[in-house]
Amino acid sequence: MRFVKSFTIWPLILAVIGPFEKYINVNGFAAFADNSWIIETVDSTFGISTCGEYSSLALGDNDNPHISYYAFNGDGGLYYARNDGTLWHIEFVYDTHGTTVTSLAVDSDNNPHISFFDPDYMIKYAYHSTIWHIDTIYSAGDAGLKNSIALDNFNNPHVSFVKDIPFDNDSLMYAYYDSMWNIQSVDYPCFGSDQSSIALDSNNNPHISYFNGPSSDLKYAYYDGTWNIQTIDYCGSQTTCIVLDDNDHPHISYYDGSNNDLRYAYYDGFWHIQTVDTSGDVGQYNSIALDSYNNIHISYYDAGSFDLKYAFYNGNWHIETIDTSGHVGRFSSIEIDDNDKPRISYAFFSLDIDKLKYAYKIDETIPTLSEWGMLIMGLLLLAVGTIAIIRKRKTVVQRQIR
Repeated sequence: MRFVKSFTIWPLILAVIGPFEKYINVNGFAAFADNSWIIETVDSTFGISTCGEYSSLALGDNDNPHISYYAFNGDGGLYYARNDGTLWHIEFVYDTHGTTVTSLAVDSDNNPHISFFDPDYMIKYAYHSTIWHIDTIYSAGDAGLKNSIALDNFNNPHVSFVKDIPFDNDSLMYAYYDSMWNIQSVDYPCFGSDQSSIALDSNNNPHISYFNGPSSDLKYAYYDGTWNIQTIDYCGSQTTCIVLDDNDHPHISYYDGSNNDLRYAYYDGFWHIQTVDTSGDVGQYNSIALDSYNNIHISYYDAGSFDLKYAFYNGNWHIETIDTSGHVGRFSSIEIDDNDKPRISYAFFSLDIDKLKYAYKIDETIPTLSEWGMLIMGLLLLAVGTIAIIRKRKTVVQRQIR
C-alpha cells in the first residue's frame, strides 16, 4: 500500500489554524501568554563600521516610530529612520566626520527635530520641514557631547548639553529657541558629567537630570524663574534619563556605578529612591517613559550578559529580558504608545555586522471560549476529513491492485 501524501491535508490544516494566526509569534512557536515582543532590524552595516549608536526614539502619528542615530559605513554621521506603518525609510542627515550623540523629538506636525554633537566641537540642531535644515546652537568649547532635546507646546526646541572646557571643569548648559537661540549656564563646575536628560513641564519650564562632582553624583535642575539644583543620590553614576508625570513631578532612571545596579528616583514632595535590578552589572544606557496611568517603564543594558532588558512598575517591579541575540541593548531609548505598550530602539554589535534594532510589545491575549470551541470543532473536522482522505486513497489503491 502506498503512503498518503501529507500535502493532501494541508488545506484543511490551514483552514483550521488560520483564525489563530495571531496567537503564533514571529519565531513560529505558540504564544498564548500575554505580551509578546516583536523585534525588527531597522538598519545595518557590515565590516569595519558601526550602526545604531546613540539611538533616540520618538513616536509620531499613529504611533509610527522615528529614530535618530549614528552610523558609519564610509560616510559616518547622523542618520534618521522612520516607519510609515509598513516600511522603514532611512535618510542620511549630516556628515559629522566622527561619532555623534543624538536626541530626537517629533512635533505636532509629525516633523522630526534632532540635537546632535558635531565633533568639530559644537552642538547642532536639525529639523525637517520638506527638507532638512541644520543650525548651530553653540560653538564655544567642546559643546554638546551629552545632549538631550524636548519640544514645548509651540514646537520650539529646548536642549540640555554639557560644555567640555579644556583643562577646566565642565558646565551644564541649557538652550531654547524663540526666533533665536538663547543660551544659559545651569551648573558650573560640572565635573565628571557623563550625560544630561531634559523634560518640559506643563508651563514649558525645563527639568534636567545629570551627573556632577568627583563621585559623579546624580543631580536634578529645574527652572521656575531661577535655576534650582538638588543632589539626589551619591552613586558614582554614568547614564540617566528623566520624564515628568501628569503633576509635573520628575521620575529619573539612572545607573548606580558604585554598585552596578539600575536605580529609579521620583519626587512627590520628597525624593524616593528604589533599586530596580541588582542581577549583575545592569542599568547602563537606561531610558525611562510613563504610560497613561503614570506607570514606569525603563529599558536598559545588561553588561554581564550583553542583553537588552526592560523593567515595568505597576505597584511591583517586573523585569524582562527582551533580546539576547548577541551583544545587544546599548544605546536604548524607550517610548510608550497609545495602547500603553513600550517601544524601544537599541544597538546590536558584532565583529562582522552592526545593527539598529527596534522592539515593541503586543498583547497576545488568551483565546476566548468561543475561539477554543472553533479550534476544537476545526480539529474534529480535520480529523474526519483526514480519515476520509485516507479511506478514499486506500480504496483507490486496492482497486488498482485488483
